Amino acid sequence: MYSIRRSHLNIPIELDYPGAWHPTTGHKANTNFGDSINAVFRDFEHPRWGAIESLSATKDIKAGEEIFADYNYPKKTPSLEALYKWYYDALEDYEARKWKEAQQENDRKEAKSIKKPKKKKKGKAQRSEIVSDSV
Repeated sequence: MYSIRRSHLNIPIELDYPGAWHPTTGHKANTNFGDSINAVFRDFEHPRWGAIESLSATKDIKAGEEIFADYNYPKKTPSLEALYKWYYDALEDYEARKWKEAQQENDRKEAKSIKKPKKKKKGKAQRSEIVSDSV
């Protein structure tokens, strides 16, 4: 039996063009990562087409709202990057953003753990020092 888990959008080249009919909803989802995802790909037994990949909502999706799923393409290789450069570019952008956010969060935590130096209070002694310096 063929496993459809190898690639979530395993559409043969001869059928991958605008106007081609696909018995799948995979082409209806945009790829995204992290918290933006509101759907996942799952195996589904279709009464006519047999085992197909389906989209299942992971949270409520309002009318007109975009459907986002991670296409989960395999680890980048030169041949896959040539085919799906847009996907690997988007994934690298997402990972860079998440890394930067994590660094900023760590910096905030570190800054909170460091005691700030106390500011000198302007008191009478400081005022008299200023007066004595000017004389």
